[in-house]
Amino acid sequence: MADALLEITRDSLGDSGKEMYDTLSDSIFPTACKRRYAAGVDSLESEDYDQAIEYLTKVVKMDESYNDGQAIYRLAQAYQGKGDTENAKTWYQKMVDTYNNSRYIEDAKKQLAILNGDASADTSSDSSSVSEDSENSDNSNSYDNSQDNGNSDNSDNTEDNE
Repeated sequence: MADALLEITRDSLGDSGKEMYDTLSDSIFPTACKRRYAAGVDSLESEDYDQAIEYLTKVVKMDESYNDGQAIYRLAQAYQGKGDTENAKTWYQKMVDTYNNSRYIEDAKKQLAILNGDASADTSSDSSSVSEDSENSDNSNSYDNSQDNGNSDNSDNTEDNE
C-alpha cells in the first residue's frame, strides 16, 4: 500500500483527495519507513548497494526527516559504497544542509570533504564510522529486529497498513 501511495502525486489531488492521502499516509508510512529503513541498513551492511538504495529512497520519499536524517545519511553511504560519487555527494550535502544537529553530521561532513577531494579530511575512517553502538541506540526508535524473524527481504511484501 505504501508503494502505491508513493506513486501518487499529492499536489495533483483535489482537497478531499489530499485529505484522504494525508490520512492514509499518516497511518501507513511510519510502519513502512521502519521496515524499509531496517531492510535498507541490512542491505547496506551486506554491501547490496542497489537494494539499499531502493529501500532507503522509499524511506526518504515517505519521510525525508526519518530519525533525524538517518535515511538520508544511509542513502549517501549506499551511493558511496556503489561508487556513485555524485549521488553520494548530493545526499551528504543534503544531510549537512538540513540535519546539522544529527549524530551523523560530523561523519557526513567528513565523507563529503573526502568525496570533494579534500586531502586534509581524515581518511582513516570509512563511511561506516558511525558504529553499531549508534545504530543500536536507534533501534528502539526505528525498528525491532525480532519482529521480522531476521528476514527483512520479505518486509517489502507485507501490507504496510498495520
